[in-house]
This record gives sequence, C-alpha cells and structure tokens, in this order.
Amino acid sequence: MKKTEEEFWSKFWQKVKLPETVDLRFKNDRVIAENFLKYIPKASFDKRVLEIGCAPGKWLVLFNKELNYLISGIEYVPIAADKTVENFKILNIPEEQYTMQKADFFTLQPNPIYDTVFSLGFIEHFDDWEAVLDKHLMYCKSNSYLVIGLPNFKGLNYYLQKFIDNHTTETKLLPVHNLNVMSLDVLGKYAKERNLEIKMLSYIGGFERSLFNTNVGNMVTKLTLKSLVRICAILFGKFNTKNTSSYIFGVFKVK
Repeated sequence: MKKTEEEFWSKFWQKVKLPETVDLRFKNDRVIAENFLKYIPKASFDKRVLEIGCAPGKWLVLFNKELNYLISGIEYVPIAADKTVENFKILNIPEEQYTMQKADFFTLQPNPIYDTVFSLGFIEHFDDWEAVLDKHLMYCKSNSYLVIGLPNFKGLNYYLQKFIDNHTTETKLLPVHNLNVMSLDVLGKYAKERNLEIKMLSYIGGFERSLFNTNVGNMVTKLTLKSLVRICAILFGKFNTKNTSSYIFGVFKVK
C-alpha cells in the first residue's frame, strides 16, 4: 500500500525548477555523493544503472558524468518523468545514454540487466517495504549493487517533525512515511535474509536542518522552530546516530 498518492507528487514536482544537479555545497547531497563514488566502481559506458523514483534525475546525472554509466529511470507521475528528461537535455546528456520509463514501478516486468539499482527516499513511502525492495532486486544482474537511501525520522527528528506536522496546513510528513524501515537493524536483517553482502550500512550526514520545513504556524512558531533547528545543527551536525542523523544509506552487493 502506498502512503502517498500521485496528486501529492504532481504538486511537488510542478514547483521544481531546472536544471537540477547534485549540489556539493549542501551537506546531504555531498555525503550521499561521497558514498556513491566510494562504493560504486567507475565504468566505461558499458554498465547500466536504474533509479526507481528518479525525478528530477540529479543522481542519474552523477552516475553518467562521474561514473560513466548508461542511465535509466522509472517514474509513475507523468510530470516527474517529463521533468527528468528535460533535465537530462538541459545538462547535455546524449539521448543514447539515457532511457526513461513513465510507468508504475509495480506493473512493470523487471528485466535483470542492471549493474546498479538504487532508490533514494522511495521505500519508506510504502507499508510493505520488503516487497518493494524485493522488486528492486528483480532488476539486478549477478554481482551488481543495490543502493538504498532514506530519511531518518527517528529520535530527535521525530519530535521536531511531529511539532511541524501539528502546525502545518500542508501534507503532514510523518503519516506518509513508514518509520518502521528507518533502522539499521531492520535493513541489515533484510540483507541477511536475501543473502546480500553489506558493503556499507550507516547513518550519514549528522543532523540536517534542511530536512525540516520551519515556515509553518504563526511568527512565534516559525522563530521557535528556526532557533531549535539551528541549535540542533550546531550540537548534533557531526554526530551520526539513530537519534540525530538525517539519513540512512546502504550499499549491498547482489551475489
């Protein structure tokens, strides 16, 4: 069962401005990029990567330009798929080096031709996240990599986001995220049960203030939130724990 619907994502992607690339000045982008470049071998355009839920394609751009992969993406929201292709064109990626499937991931017949399959901020939007990850694996060839990234709304982050949800008129974030999957133990257990080699599985990024929308509520609420987030960033910005880190990242080798 999906915890978010197409209307939610259509509104989200309509606001996105292009071009969009990985921004190394932004800590969350930087630490994710560092781990991709550290654990995924560089290719010579003879390897393929698939991103599930890929809009606007900035991570596929990284794979193409930095790791020399042929890139593919799947998006079920039409405007998200169109935005991704537009982003590739603006960034001068040759048409023969990318493909885009505008379809529901769950209705597609997987083709296990990919050397790396990944999703970032995807699996936590489903109740049956294990089935979602199993579908990821169906696209993986032997000796490939499965990479999973997702936000961490546990510990300190949970209480901050709960406060924000209670003061926002927009979509509340905690109800549309499956908090049960936000655990190294849970993901490690999944990897063991599927006979995946864990290359890395860790909290990354420390506390990340940009995870939170502090422009909610009245002026007093906004000022309080901004101050709290700023203080937390100073105190916990460099600490990677289940109670303080903004993000979970895992790299698994498919045997």
